[in-house]
Order: sequence, then structure tokens, then C-alpha cells
Amino acid sequence: MSNQCTQCASWLEDGAAVCAHCGAPAAEPVPPVVAEEDAAAPLATPAVAAPDVPVQPPVAPPVFSSGDDLHGIGGWLLLSACGLAISPFMIAHSVYTDLHILYGVQFQPGLSIHPGLAGLVLFEAVTNSMFLAAVLALNYLLYNRKRIFPASMVAFLAAQIVWVLVDHLMALHYNPHSNWTPLFRSIGAGLIWIPYFLQSQRVELTFVND
Repeated sequence: MSNQCTQCASWLEDGAAVCAHCGAPAAEPVPPVVAEEDAAAPLATPAVAAPDVPVQPPVAPPVFSSGDDLHGIGGWLLLSACGLAISPFMIAHSVYTDLHILYGVQFQPGLSIHPGLAGLVLFEAVTNSMFLAAVLALNYLLYNRKRIFPASMVAFLAAQIVWVLVDHLMALHYNPHSNWTPLFRSIGAGLIWIPYFLQSQRVELTFVND
């Protein structure tokens, strides 16, 4: 761009160091004034929008079984509870049958022929009555989660094995072909449930009340 000489006001060519008419040195061009705020301010960087990232749902930690899951009547213990709930009706029916044999008119001729047979039936009636009371007590201990229940249940199962064995040996005197199935059933139940009540963690955690 051309500018004027400061001495003679003649036009100077671009880049001329002196005026061609008067020889005066050409004045240096004044640089444009820049405000300090503008000079100090850094160049603005255009904002770049962040790419959309899908939000991942939180992953739930795996759930493992703990000791708390074994509290309460469940698992194998539920089967035992069902058996105890049914037992009073079955034992009561046995007591009724024994008393019916003892006092029924149709059974008196047979009892008179075998006097000891009446004693055997009376023994069964008395012991079945005791077992009925025991089963009712076990149901109370079970549903109140008494600490004494496991030991009481083990004693009940062991007593049943002994009673069935004695009763069967006494019945063999009158009937050599007496059925062994009740004895085997009683022994099988004891072999299953006695170790369970002695070693089960559920039993240990459930029956804690005094």
C-alpha cells in the first residue's frame, strides 16, 4: 500500500526507504494497536461435542448361599415335619385297634385260648399311647424351634427301633410268620434320620430356643 512523505507530502512507492522528490527518509508504518486483553487472550478452541456413549446398566454381584439360608423348616427337615404331623393320627389309630382287640366281643375267644396274647396287645396299647404323647410333644418342640428337639427326636427314633424289635420278637411266639416289614422300616428310618439330626447344619441353626 502507498503512503505519503512527511516532508513534501509526495506519494511514496511501496518499500521506498527515502522520498524520491525531497530525499527525506520515509516514516515506518505504525502497526495496528491491539488491546492487551485481546493480545493476552488465547485463541478460542471450538468446542467438540463428545460422542454419545451408551450407559451400561450396573452389573449385580453374584449371590451365593450363606448360613442364613438354612434357618427355618425346609429341605429334609420339612419331610420330617410332615411325618410328625401325620404320626399322631396313625398312632391313635393303632391304639384304637389294640383296645378294640382287647375289648371286642369277637376277639374274646381267641384271647381266651392264648392268655399271653392279651398281655401282648395290652403292651402295644400302652406303648403306643406313650408314643402318641411323645409325638405330640415333638410337634410342639418342632414348631417352637426348641433346642432340645434334635436330641428328643433321636431318642424317639431309637426307642421306636427297640420297641418294634421287642414287639416283633414277642409276636413271633404266637405267629412264627409275623411280618418283618415294620422292623425293617423302623431301622431304615433310624439310619436316615438319626445321623441327619445329629449332623445337619439346618437343624443346628433352626433349633436355638430354650
